[in-house]
Amino acid sequence: MEDFLKQKFRPEFLNRLDEFIVFDSLTQDDIKLIVDKFMVEVTERVSDLKVSLFLSEEAKAWW
Repeated sequence: MEDFLKQKFRPEFLNRLDEFIVFDSLTQDDIKLIVDKFMVEVTERVSDLKVSLFLSEEAKAWW
């Protein structure tokens, strides 16, 4: 990972970083869970406007 970063960034920038954290890619299930939580939040925000939201499973799986 460090070799890749050295190819992409100047040493002046890399010297300012204390450590590197590498994350695993999100799975399709992870993305659906995030979308579901976001939809709950948005639905709560617009509830006073008497707006209802629906997101199909196909739309959730788009990513």
